[in-house]
Amino acid sequence: MEKQADPGVLDRDGKNALHLAAENGQLDVAQFHLENGIDIEASDYQGWTALHHAAWNGRTAIVSVLLQNGAAVNVKNRDGNTALHLATEDGCAGVVRLILRDGADANMYCNKGEMALHKAAWHGHTQVTKLLLESDVDPNAKTESGLSALHQAAGSGHESVVKLLLDCGADPAALDDNGETAYMHAKANHHNSTARLLKGKGATAPESDEPRIKSHKGGGSRRNTSDAAICAVLSVSPEDCRIQPHGSAGFSSSSKVTITTNGQTKDYFLKTGPSGDMFESEHASLQAMHSSVPTICPASIAHGRLSDSPGHFLLTEFLDMSSRKGGTGSGLSLAQKLAKLHTTPVPTPDGHAQPMFGFPVTTFCGMTPQDNTYRRSWSEFFAENRLRAITKIIGENQGTDEGLKKWVERTVADVVPRLLGDGHLGGQEGVTPALVHGDLWSGNKGRGTIGGQGGVEDVVFDPSSCYAHSEYELGIMRMFGGFSAEFYREYHRLVPKTEPESEYDDRVELYELYHHLNHYALFGGGYMHGAVSIMKRLHRKYGQGSASRS
Repeated sequence: MEKQADPGVLDRDGKNALHLAAENGQLDVAQFHLENGIDIEASDYQGWTALHHAAWNGRTAIVSVLLQNGAAVNVKNRDGNTALHLATEDGCAGVVRLILRDGADANMYCNKGEMALHKAAWHGHTQVTKLLLESDVDPNAKTESGLSALHQAAGSGHESVVKLLLDCGADPAALDDNGETAYMHAKANHHNSTARLLKGKGATAPESDEPRIKSHKGGGSRRNTSDAAICAVLSVSPEDCRIQPHGSAGFSSSSKVTITTNGQTKDYFLKTGPSGDMFESEHASLQAMHSSVPTICPASIAHGRLSDSPGHFLLTEFLDMSSRKGGTGSGLSLAQKLAKLHTTPVPTPDGHAQPMFGFPVTTFCGMTPQDNTYRRSWSEFFAENRLRAITKIIGENQGTDEGLKKWVERTVADVVPRLLGDGHLGGQEGVTPALVHGDLWSGNKGRGTIGGQGGVEDVVFDPSSCYAHSEYELGIMRMFGGFSAEFYREYHRLVPKTEPESEYDDRVELYELYHHLNHYALFGGGYMHGAVSIMKRLHRKYGQGSASRS
């Protein structure tokens, strides 16, 4: 951007010269346009001012100059985010400090119903959390969905933030809208060290907080009763079936079911909620994975409609994450199990002559439905059933963004066939469909005893499976981390990188792109910027006219 560029000219996203200078950290360009009278409060098509762009990108010097020139600190963009929200989410402590000093209101909520404190706690930004607490923010303030910052930090396992919040007066016994404490959030997400810290502060599961499921005999609701559908599946009488709350399960309610038969007890895991399709998806995914590698996940027992209460259920083997039972079970590491999952031949669907890319049912990644209609070509499946499909859902959830839509189309047209094209990926033989978990981030793995039998195993849960290129699994794993270099070495010793091996990192980044887009569809915010950044980089390398295409 030249200093002499017309400040009235906008790019396709509605950004003017000052927006671009703020975004890219061009301090001299920003100062030039400010000195020449550019509108400091002008916003782009997403409602972002120059201060929003500078704050999100951690441009401390430009933030300082904008504030000195009178930039308004509490302006919201279309997502309801102020500059403070954006700087907080990105962990820019220096920017947060400047904005707070200039009078930013730390008690403002964005459209997701969150204050900056909630974002800082969720992302584990300890220094930013400290700055916000020093600005007299209520440490017990809740999101519109009833979560305190302590719930957010505990559920994400950010122990340093949990300690800071407790030291500043956060209530460890506070309940969210589901009646759960921060301790329960930590336990449900297998952050055992954080849970122990909270338990030491007196935070546990409320003794009286047991699920209220309608009695099988009618007459309203009572505690510790089951549903006739659950009893039928387990072949027990209601008197021998007890339900207790057990952590949280994202988009559903979760419980532990304990049955008594001939004086012996056995536990199961129960999810309940309004969406039968989501439970059908998880049931099919768990069944397929358990059939291939029995010790990789709990077996799904059944799914269906509750008999005595509204909604649906999913019943699986109980996974005891707190078990310290002796022995190491199968002795297989998670890398070995995942390799076995990815190399086990998949079935040929009815009506087809060979294994196909897809899955028998629609699956859900978070709340996002995934069309798994069978296709012979992997590049076609990824382009149509993932990238174009999620772009359509983004339009429905967040509103159509023409700039984002164009980048997806360019990626589908140029990058996908270049990296994943038939006859290129995997050489002449191509790639064969492999069963993948589909949503394998660090929060969906752990160690525990399955079904009360055997030793402790490396396990995964909450799958969103399909038959895909095996490296598709690695996209979300790389996005959120939590898998060591040794894990990847062991995995690739058993599952070599697909040819061309030189394009491996770019393929994984392309697969990661889908999850950035999905998170933007679900949560909005800065995930779009991550997606566009990936697409721009890959297009520079593999798009029309790039050196790699010559």
